[in-house]
Amino acid sequence: MAQEEMPRDKVAPSSGLAGGAVGERLTAARTAATIGPQRPLTQSALLTLRGDYVAAGVGMRNLGSGQIVIDLPPGSTIVRAWLYWSIIRQTVAGPAPATAKLNGQDITGTLIATTGSPGWPDIAQAEAGTTLADVFRADVTGMAVPGANSLSNFPSGLTDGTAPQDAPSAFPLLNGASLVVVFSNPAFPLKTVVVNDGGQTLFGTSASTLLTGFVATGPVAARTTYVVSDGQARFLSDTASFNGTPVAGPGAALKPNDAFDGADGAAFFPLDGLWDTPTVDVSHLVSPGDTSAVAAITAGAGGGSDVLTYVAQVLSVTTAEFVGVRGYHIPHTVPLT
Repeated sequence: MAQEEMPRDKVAPSSGLAGGAVGERLTAARTAATIGPQRPLTQSALLTLRGDYVAAGVGMRNLGSGQIVIDLPPGSTIVRAWLYWSIIRQTVAGPAPATAKLNGQDITGTLIATTGSPGWPDIAQAEAGTTLADVFRADVTGMAVPGANSLSNFPSGLTDGTAPQDAPSAFPLLNGASLVVVFSNPAFPLKTVVVNDGGQTLFGTSASTLLTGFVATGPVAARTTYVVSDGQARFLSDTASFNGTPVAGPGAALKPNDAFDGADGAAFFPLDGLWDTPTVDVSHLVSPGDTSAVAAITAGAGGGSDVLTYVAQVLSVTTAEFVGVRGYHIPHTVPLT
C-alpha cells in the first residue's frame, strides 16, 4: 500500500511540535460520517426583487483579517448583506467571541450553529468532541460596500501567517469568511434570492439542503453559491451537486478534481486555504414552474479524506411578477433575518 501523505492537520515529527500523530485521512477502520452536533441548513432569508446577489470569500487562518471584493453591475444598489465566518475552538473554552470589524465598523455575529471540528487539531479529537466549530452570521447591511471590503479584529490564536499545519492547536482557529450581498438593479429581471444557513461537519459523506420559496419562470436564469469551511487542495474528490447533478468536483466540468480546495485562502496557503465560496450557473438544472431545489456537498467523494463544514447555500432564480387585487406587486421582498 502506498504511504499516505501528511494530512493538513497533522504535524510532521521534525517540526518539534507535540501531538498531531492522527490526521483526518479516512482509513479502512474509519467509517464515513458526520462529526459532532449537526445543525442542517435551513432558510434564513427570502427576497424577490429586480436584481440578484453576489458572494465572495477569503481564507483567514492564522491571519485574523482579510479582504473580500464585491463586484456589482453598474446601476446596482445593495439591499441586504450578510457576513458568515467559522471558528474552531476547544469545547471547554465555550463559544468563540462573536465580535469583529467590517470596513472599520464593529460587528457582532449571531451564533447560528455549533458543529464538530473539521479535523483540527486532529481527527481523533474532533470525533471525541474535544474540539468544535462555531458558525456565525452578521447582518452587515449598510456596512458592506461595492469593491474592497476590509475584515479585521476577528478572533484568531495567531495573526502572523503561520502555516495551518505548523500550528494546529493555536486556538481559536479562524478558517475564513464569506460576504453575501443582495442588490437591486432596474435593468435586471425579477429574481427570487434564497439563503439557507447552518453548520454541518462531515467526512466521506454528504449533506444537503432544500431551497424553497420561489416559482421559476422561463427562460430560467439560476445560479447558486456554496459556502464551505475547511476545504484543502491537498485532499481531492470533494463534490458539489445541485438537483442530483454534480456541478463542481468529480463528474463536473468545473474544478473536476476537487470542488472545495480552499480557493478563497489559496493566495496565503496554496494547499490549505480552508475556505470556499464557489458560484455555479445552474440554469440548465431548473425548469419553469419548479418551486424547490436541492443543493448538496460531499466531503471526499468515493472515500476521500477531506473534512468539511457546510455553512450556507444561496440561490437566485428568475421568477414571475403578478399584480394582486389591490395593485400590490407579489411576491414582495421579504427578508427573514
